[in-house]
Amino acid sequence: MIAKLDDSRSLIKSSSAFEHRKKDQQCHDFEQEGKTIDRRQVATEDLLTSLLELLS
Repeated sequence: MIAKLDDSRSLIKSSSAFEHRKKDQQCHDFEQEGKTIDRRQVATEDLLTSLLELLS
């Protein structure tokens, strides 16, 4: 069971790192278009979009 938890921890860490890279890329894309946006704004927009889809 401990081995499974250790495997899960590495999966969660890699997933989290992937999400951070994805958000950084989205922020970079916005900056290239002449707009400035930070990771927190992107995450908030994603959350709101998900909530709206859920409520629809």
